[in-house]
Amino acid sequence: MRPGRDRATMVESGGRQRCVMFKRGYVEIQQIEGNALDHPLAERVHRYQGLHVLALATADAAATAQRWASRGLSDGELHRWGRPAGGAGGFAEFSFVVAHKAATPSALVIATEHHDPDLTRPAGSVEHPSRIEALHECLVSASDPGLATGTYAALTGVDPEDDGFGGRQFGDGQCSLTVGSPDWVRRRIPLDPVAPDCIAAAVLSVADAIRFAGNVSSAGGIALGSRGGVEWFSLSEIGLVLGAVQGDRES
Repeated sequence: MRPGRDRATMVESGGRQRCVMFKRGYVEIQQIEGNALDHPLAERVHRYQGLHVLALATADAAATAQRWASRGLSDGELHRWGRPAGGAGGFAEFSFVVAHKAATPSALVIATEHHDPDLTRPAGSVEHPSRIEALHECLVSASDPGLATGTYAALTGVDPEDDGFGGRQFGDGQCSLTVGSPDWVRRRIPLDPVAPDCIAAAVLSVADAIRFAGNVSSAGGIALGSRGGVEWFSLSEIGLVLGAVQGDRES
């Protein structure tokens, strides 16, 4: 749901989504419905199917909106949306700010403040048959890695470090965002070709790598092999590349 034109009522957002919550981080699967040409993902989905949104957590979305606007990274508009959550008629609300798409061509970048965290992760919602523990890392392919690195440094307020493969990594020791060229992605993932300006892959921390691999295979996924301590898989029908690391490691 999103605010209507009068900003006083809630209306359908033009899409349906399912959130898969982990102990840390989450993945949201969206489907744009109807004539939702103004949906923020419409243009990106027409370009390719796969990962499109980087949602950064913030404790104060209003302050983040002001900071991004002061640096020319956003118009500073604060959005407040909500969705059913937690069962029994629960409704979780969240505020977010969106970065200018010209500033981040690789992804739709938002900073989100969840106002109802207990509804967002109700009891039992983070226990999965695939034994996924957390979102470990997102890999961003950029046609201009230097420019992209500077932009993400301004967005996150974090100084990047070298990831050991030539990419620049932003992380808090738990979940990382790593930026590099398409050639860098090929050094990280046994995958070719790699498109520029996209979220190339997501890495998940799993408690049981063998079970995870079996579940990906049963869903039509193809094992790409191991590289850099990560097992890589492709679900080509939905344009998704996933990596898996054993245990909830620190980046």
